[in-house]
Amino acid sequence: MAPRQLSSVCDYIEGHLADKVELDALAAVAGLSACHFARAFRQSTGVPPHRYLMLRRIAAGERLVMDTD
Repeated sequence: MAPRQLSSVCDYIEGHLADKVELDALAAVAGLSACHFARAFRQSTGVPPHRYLMLRRIAAGERLVMDTD
């Protein structure tokens, strides 16, 4: 996946952590079919899109726990 596509997808994920994020929506952001996107994303990041999303949600939750009273 091109760096610009990956950056766009990651920005989309960060902006929609609290929403239901579907594979088709991520693929549309990257301009790829869902199947091609899933394969390219895993090759680029080392994890499937769903796992990446879950890891980002966990990290956001950890930040909220650390930063709030």
